[in-house]
Amino acid sequence: MWLRYLTDPLQGKSPLWQVIWVYGFAVSLAYLLIEPLFLASNLIHGVYYALGIVITVAQSVMLWRCSYNARSPTYGRLLRVLVVAGVVMLLLLVYLLWRDPGLRGLLSESGLP
Repeated sequence: MWLRYLTDPLQGKSPLWQVIWVYGFAVSLAYLLIEPLFLASNLIHGVYYALGIVITVAQSVMLWRCSYNARSPTYGRLLRVLVVAGVVMLLLLVYLLWRDPGLRGLLSESGLP
């Protein structure tokens, strides 16, 4: 039963509003609120970043697949363009963090997750 709450949006079977507000906004807010639990060590902070990447990828897949449920085809196309832009930005961030681990400290000091 609970697995269905995760598989339906991944398969594009959920309403778009639900994906945006529940799986997008609420999950992202919860992710930000648990950050203080992961500040204890660098290893655990790495787990926090990896969890963020997994959440972002899952949200992107959900948004892409459920964008076909938008009220207007134009909204659906716009959302797909934004998903592609978000994935490109995520890949760029992962690349920059991989190339220059010192950036992790800058992100932590600036208050960004």
